[in-house]
Amino acid sequence: MLELLQRKPPLTFDHVCEGAQAFVTACVARHHSSRSCWILCPDVRRQEEIFNGLLNWQIDAQFFPEIELPAVEGSIPDPEIVAERLEVLQKIAEGKRAVIVLTEASLEDAVPSAQALQKNTLILRRNETLDREALVESLLKSGYEKSPQVTTRGQFAVRGGILDIFSWHHSLPIRIELFGEEIESIREFELDDQTSVQTLSRCEVLVGDIEHRKLGLREYIRKRDVLIGIESARDEAQIRITSGATAADAMESYRTAFFGTGFQD
Repeated sequence: MLELLQRKPPLTFDHVCEGAQAFVTACVARHHSSRSCWILCPDVRRQEEIFNGLLNWQIDAQFFPEIELPAVEGSIPDPEIVAERLEVLQKIAEGKRAVIVLTEASLEDAVPSAQALQKNTLILRRNETLDREALVESLLKSGYEKSPQVTTRGQFAVRGGILDIFSWHHSLPIRIELFGEEIESIREFELDDQTSVQTLSRCEVLVGDIEHRKLGLREYIRKRDVLIGIESARDEAQIRITSGATAADAMESYRTAFFGTGFQD
């Protein structure tokens, strides 16, 4: 496997059974440790299997959920899925290395541009000063709802020197405690019992309109990024992992083969 990874793409790992494909993908992601990896899966089932397998192999992967078509025309998509997608897009837009697991179909989705996300992301840091009134005004203009207690995304609450915000793209709300105009602490907390989950040194809050400019998700892919196709025939995938054989005139090779044991449930 290491010998094959040293070669220039396109590369194909063939005869890799489904149960071993996550392991091979993890090896490829580790080999390209300084480059973002986009793992294209044929469907949601394989996406979930590959993602869970990568986590088992200690790969810090991001799951980009496939958007569900609304049952009724004109209805809005599931807000949970939209939030999860925004959270992944936000991390990619920051320009840091990432391993993204997605379906091939998602690659064609229209999403907010990286420029729009960066422009409309407010970064709050501990020990910095904060104009609370200006932030509240910005949240209201951005469509956030002021509430006595935060219960869902898009809400915020103000109680004395405490400001709770549930940003559109976060999985948990954040609690900002102020000492005068200085941010004394930033914490994530659970909605059910309001207990702290972890302390943060900084947080991001989405404000403004991020929907006015959209582009294809593939526009997030940079030149140095690696595209890994699982059972994919896409020409753009530099590395392919398949359970079948490579179509070639030469004698079939089994050097990268991984076979199942036959003892399956």
